[in-house]
Amino acid sequence: MSLSARGITFVLGGTTILHDVSLAAAPGEVTAIVGPNGSGKSTLLRILSGEERATGDVSLNGLHVSPGNARDLARMRGVLPQAANMAFPFTVIEVLRIGQQAGPYAGAHHVPEEALAAVGLGGYAHRFYHELSGGEQQRTQLARVLCQVWEPVLDGRPSWLLLDEPVASLDIGHQLVIMELARRYADAGGGVVAVMHDLNLTALYADQVALMQEGRMVAAGAPGTVLTDEILSRAYGCHLRVNVPPPPGLPYILPHVARLAG
Repeated sequence: MSLSARGITFVLGGTTILHDVSLAAAPGEVTAIVGPNGSGKSTLLRILSGEERATGDVSLNGLHVSPGNARDLARMRGVLPQAANMAFPFTVIEVLRIGQQAGPYAGAHHVPEEALAAVGLGGYAHRFYHELSGGEQQRTQLARVLCQVWEPVLDGRPSWLLLDEPVASLDIGHQLVIMELARRYADAGGGVVAVMHDLNLTALYADQVALMQEGRMVAAGAPGTVLTDEILSRAYGCHLRVNVPPPPGLPYILPHVARLAG
């Protein structure tokens, strides 16, 4: 049981966005997709979720990812996009029930309140979504995803969270809340694939890192093998130094100098 993409090429308007990209993610792990803006991270995640079609092959828990399998896929994976606009004045609980109805927990009345508590929004159920801050809306959408795939393992099969920049609009405290949630989900047997920009949070929480540049996968593996001075400086086009603080010895990344590589 895994999430696998092989030989993914995606062309949009005559421009090749992804070039023969392959990725493997395992349940029980947090897999982070990182890279500069425009490197194809979000496009790849949409292909992994089945939102976009591309040449190549994508499978989730052995099931081919295609529009024809949308109902079965919805029972195994929940998707958090970068942004979600709600056209109607839904309450928070109504937003959550949209996700809940798509998965196997439609009749589980306890799930929405527990999902809200998990993202730090306990008591928000009857507030209007459009009145929330950007960060609160982001966490509401994550709670919606959780309502769809609440159990990390269901009937012996791992569930998956596919998250596109899940902490982008959050303060540091709530970033840690969300990353801890992702970590616990993976530790309980689920799979997590997240597009990330913060390399330090990536180093702290990811088991595997996939680094993209200009639509290509340039490095993949454990954080210590991907997050290196040479690889990151080449990918991001600026001088970066990976520093290792005292125990517990997790790497953190800072610009080496305030100038572009050249």
